[in-house]
Amino acid sequence: MTRRIERRRYLQLLAAGGAVGVAGCSDELEEFSDLGGAGTEEFASTTDDEQADAIDSTEGVDLRDEASDAWPTFGGDLGNSGWIADSESSIETTVHDWTVDHRHEAIDPESFGAIAADGRVFAYREEFDLEDAPFSGGIVALEADTGEMEWVTDLRVFEEPGTVPSAFAPGTVVDDTLYVCANRPGDEPDAVLALEADTGETTWSTRIDGDVRGSPAVANGVVYVSGSNTVYALDATTGEGFWAVDAGGYTGSVATDGDLVVAVPGDRLVGIDAATGELEWETELPSVVNDRDSPVLVDGYVVYVHEYTGFVVDATNGDVLWQTEDEAVDGPKPAVTDDIVVFVDNDRSSHVSESDEALVRAFSLADGDVVWEASLPTTVLAPPVVVADRICLLGLDETLYVVDASDGDVLGETWYRGRTTAEPAVTPSGVFVGHDRGITAFSFGDRTPAEDVGRWPTTGYDRSNSRQNPDATPPRDDLERTWAVPANDPRPPIVADGVVVTSERGGVVGITGATGDVRWRQSVGPDRSFPATAPVIVDDLAIVGTSEGMVFGIRIETGETVWEANTAGEFNAPFVAAGDAVYGVDRDGDVYEFDPDSGDHQSIGSVGSQAASAPAVSNGTLFVSHGSISALTTDGRRSWTNTPSQFPATSPSILDELVVSAVNDGTVRAYDAHSGDREWSATVHDVDDGESMWATAVADGTVFTGGVGSGATESTIVSIDGESGEIEWRTEFESSINTAPVVADGLVWVVTRDGTLTGLEPETGDVSTSSELPANGSIVSELVAAEDRLFGVDNDTVYAFE
Repeated sequence: MTRRIERRRYLQLLAAGGAVGVAGCSDELEEFSDLGGAGTEEFASTTDDEQADAIDSTEGVDLRDEASDAWPTFGGDLGNSGWIADSESSIETTVHDWTVDHRHEAIDPESFGAIAADGRVFAYREEFDLEDAPFSGGIVALEADTGEMEWVTDLRVFEEPGTVPSAFAPGTVVDDTLYVCANRPGDEPDAVLALEADTGETTWSTRIDGDVRGSPAVANGVVYVSGSNTVYALDATTGEGFWAVDAGGYTGSVATDGDLVVAVPGDRLVGIDAATGELEWETELPSVVNDRDSPVLVDGYVVYVHEYTGFVVDATNGDVLWQTEDEAVDGPKPAVTDDIVVFVDNDRSSHVSESDEALVRAFSLADGDVVWEASLPTTVLAPPVVVADRICLLGLDETLYVVDASDGDVLGETWYRGRTTAEPAVTPSGVFVGHDRGITAFSFGDRTPAEDVGRWPTTGYDRSNSRQNPDATPPRDDLERTWAVPANDPRPPIVADGVVVTSERGGVVGITGATGDVRWRQSVGPDRSFPATAPVIVDDLAIVGTSEGMVFGIRIETGETVWEANTAGEFNAPFVAAGDAVYGVDRDGDVYEFDPDSGDHQSIGSVGSQAASAPAVSNGTLFVSHGSISALTTDGRRSWTNTPSQFPATSPSILDELVVSAVNDGTVRAYDAHSGDREWSATVHDVDDGESMWATAVADGTVFTGGVGSGATESTIVSIDGESGEIEWRTEFESSINTAPVVADGLVWVVTRDGTLTGLEPETGDVSTSSELPANGSIVSELVAAEDRLFGVDNDTVYAFE
């Protein structure tokens, strides 16, 4: 590779007769003039003495020193290194602290990186605003410990009409000031802002008649920013311009050590004197379009990725010291320590059935020798971060990987449910990840044991699907919503060991039942077409299956995947535990038996067609609703099958020696558990075209169920004598019933579509208590009663009520 210097490309605006194009003040925006040319408004140039005064006033400011307790800018420091040299934290043991969701799902995950400083987390986010379509952008400051919003400020810094600016990087914090580049599309001017980190109030803003992006680099009282063709130096206190140089091409974030500013204008690396703006050196790179990653400057080395190749350059003269093989790097900005360079080479699959792979390599910074390489089963577009002897990598599989920096061994994985191309902000107190769904915070160390909140260990409460919790005492009045946790199409929750566990699209989430804090999230595969099955608890594991045939045993306390099993099935119905095994029915009706301790499994038989609801178990026999109802012994022998109607049967319940099931023709049927003979049939709704029915609950020899209600029928809850099949009472509701009945504390509980929780007397059907649920929407899935609380879900939230 050749290297050449062309100083004529650079306009040194501090030279005599040059027009300084930057001005700033605290009250109003001034503008960056065009660089030279007739009619350009001239601004009084600041003097060398004024710049010297600014440097003297803050000399010694070094973000590398501050990075030990903060992540105040892109790359964590002035040089974009992505490296924290010393840390006492064990980052492979991360604990979910909080997630703050954006108000709408972001289109561009690059917009949502985060930085952390002074006990706060700062990020840019886009807010949908009905009064100011299509959207407005703002910088938000969150309390690092809790995620609570401290302030939010929009970027409406221009008086004239135009597009509201965006901030494609969260900025840089130095000395209680947040510096941000506000960017607008096309030819509209941009701006650089200085905000008070405590309040978000604007200290100064400087208009740039050009393009500025990325995180400003701030050193020795000077703010360095870049964009289309130009690198700018501004006074960090006032926003006034010191110098601007024409770089000859678009450049992203710059790197600096306070003496040298490194930028990448297209197909060149350039080193610029930080004090004067004079060009020190220039190094040509292979020409390529839209290759604009930011450079790294560490201990006299410049490291950069260009045209699928990693380069290490001497920062004193621009000479290339070494480079990787061609097409050996296809990934983000590297992380650089005083010893190694960490590059990522992504190999993206060409077929949906194949997995992506990221090859992570550590090279010796001194000579380019490969120290180690490791493979991750995902694509990594976010820059890696090195923390002492650990490396953090964020995959597009929404997982935070922790890798040993000495040998590449993967030490930990944490799923955070969000995609990003932004690096994590790592501090001694935690990791902050900005992603397309919001911002997630993790702390280090062991989780605090969860307070006991009772049990509801499987979908129907027990293996009989009784839906009766004899130990629960739900609130009867003054109902309050104690917490709400967003989830993606959550399945019915279960409760055990103080944790509420629910499945969602792509994963499983564990929530502290007493507080609503998300303890963990665990991925169960990349497919988000369907949620995983509702969990079943066996000892300290939650067991779920997926539509891709994977089955997982996940530790309730920590979210750790203890085992996973790859089957030939597709699972939609919840599993059921019986004896020393767990059973699941796949889409084809094949019945699988799993060892709950190891995940070892086998197919033991078939019921012939898909099951959509939880089986029941009694005396070594599985009772499966799969349109029909079948009895299958746990050794795989089918005892009987009964087809009650052309309409499917719901999840069965066991009542003494009977199997009872509500059928979607408006009836409830009871069968002898041993022979399959029908014992009785009760008509809840006399209809010809079918009627959606809720699963049965059984208690004290009585069956409770309900019809959802349609145009021709009323929403109804009924009580049926379990011995005779006679309907003892029926209670009708004006609003549709939204949950299957639950029996707890001597009442039958249901929720209606208008958001009302109703408790009925089991002997008479009279309304004993009725309360409005203070939720964002009605509960549309299972209602769970555990101890003195109620839990439930709607289509995007998990709730707790007391």
